Amino acid sequence: MREDTETTGAIWRLEEEYTSDGHIISRLLKGDQNNLGAYYPLTAIPETSGIKEDANSGTNCMLAFYVPNILPNRKAPHLRFGRSDYDGIYGMFDALDEVYSSIQRETRLTKTTTIVPAEYLRKRDMLFGSENGYSKESQWVFCNDSGVFTALDIDSGRTASPVTTINPEIRAEQRIALCEDLVRRTLSMAGYAPQSAGLDITGSAESGTALTVRERKTLRTTESKKTHWWHALHDIIRAMLKLDSAVFHSGVDANAEISIEMPKNTQPDIAQLAQTVEELERAGAASVETKVEILHPDWSDEQKAEEVARIKAERGLSGPDPLDPSLGDMENGPNEPEEDDDTK
Repeated sequence: MREDTETTGAIWRLEEEYTSDGHIISRLLKGDQNNLGAYYPLTAIPETSGIKEDANSGTNCMLAFYVPNILPNRKAPHLRFGRSDYDGIYGMFDALDEVYSSIQRETRLTKTTTIVPAEYLRKRDMLFGSENGYSKESQWVFCNDSGVFTALDIDSGRTASPVTTINPEIRAEQRIALCEDLVRRTLSMAGYAPQSAGLDITGSAESGTALTVRERKTLRTTESKKTHWWHALHDIIRAMLKLDSAVFHSGVDANAEISIEMPKNTQPDIAQLAQTVEELERAGAASVETKVEILHPDWSDEQKAEEVARIKAERGLSGPDPLDPSLGDMENGPNEPEEDDDTK
């Protein structure tokens, strides 16, 4: 998008249409902030002059994919169009804005104010005596500061203290507590735990289990979004392989098997896992393979097998069993009978 704000105020927009057979159709529109406008040739502006109107990728598949945010859509549950996290809770934002506005209004109303008689802030004619008589001059009675002083018609002669200072307290604690409650409710209605936004955090370190329990709602929402992204990523990677093969001729197999693994939301606490493995080791209740599986559940089978082999080699467990009777006498060779002294 390009704006010609200095000349005509027009806005140029580039529109791209992706078809199911791998074509990309480009169009240029000239409009304003409220309207898309009419179509123009791509050569109308230098930014789009080098773009083809109809580009064929040669992949014979769609190259653009839509990923919904959250399903189902409350307004159209039968469609695959997602909805925003804040769908249906805009009233909470209005309430939060209203409370914050009241805090600002409270701040303005509680400024320190000094109430003085109006005559203190006016010029008065004063008589000054001299050798030649009296002279009349205008003089400020009090320094005027409209940001601090408020003038009232007060008879200074009848008032014991004509100057009064007012310094009200800012009653913001209740409003701040209400703001925090509105933020918690907004996050919860959006599908997230308040702790994910830094609320109600004591600052102490927590284990992976405690973190999972505390942010269960956030993890559930994230897992739901992962499901939508998993299918889209599969289609995107498949299209990338076909595009690499058709355009760049890299020789990659466009029909190769695709495996997508999403990362876990929380990482296990390594200290707890190590303690578990240590207790199993003392009890003799788990093999080396089981302990490696507990510590590294995300490893492949080849990585786990290599780790098991290294552990056994370091502990001297990879050699033959010395109590195996089939090995025979290790000094005279396996399965060779010992010579009897009587036969010599």
